[in-house]
Amino acid sequence: MTDLRELLAIPQIYQGFQRAGGFFGARLAAMQRYLPIAEDTRIVDVGCGPGYLRDFLPRSSQYFGFDTDERYIARARKTQQPQDRYRCQIFDEAAATEVAPVDIIMMNGLLHHLTDDEARNLLTASVSALSPGGRIFTLDGCYIPGQTLFRKTLLDWDRGQYVRTAERYKALFPGAAVSLSAYVDEDLSRISYTFLSIVATKHGTS
Repeated sequence: MTDLRELLAIPQIYQGFQRAGGFFGARLAAMQRYLPIAEDTRIVDVGCGPGYLRDFLPRSSQYFGFDTDERYIARARKTQQPQDRYRCQIFDEAAATEVAPVDIIMMNGLLHHLTDDEARNLLTASVSALSPGGRIFTLDGCYIPGQTLFRKTLLDWDRGQYVRTAERYKALFPGAAVSLSAYVDEDLSRISYTFLSIVATKHGTS
């Protein structure tokens, strides 16, 4: 039998799964609530997948998509806009230096796939790429007190091995450099699911 991970590596199947469960819509809903994006914004999307989210961002923005899956990046490049760039690589300090300064760095459904050390390194590099007042936005499944068994079971079954509580996610950020706002929602997707959105704003003004 074909492994689910292998199927989801195919861009069309990945996007179909995201839409069927309402998880792609959850990203859009969370961003609408917590991440207003102005025109002419410089955006980095870490873990961009096939790049479908780009269609829902201001057309005038400059978009940098990073993912380590070659098939996803190949699909994204087929439809990219002239001012956009897609990279098949890890977003590290070198990549951060290359694209800086940026206004927004997004990580939709990414942190729960990373170990604590991997996540801390990524977030530290991301902060270094931000302009003062720039924002990091993350969206992940989250364990909370009093969670229903159904929602907890979905998180236990997630492909990501590092689903955390809100406090553990927040502890991954370099707290001295950013201010954090965290939001728990259970109404973002068609399938009942517990999401945590975090907006980390870099200290200073642009």
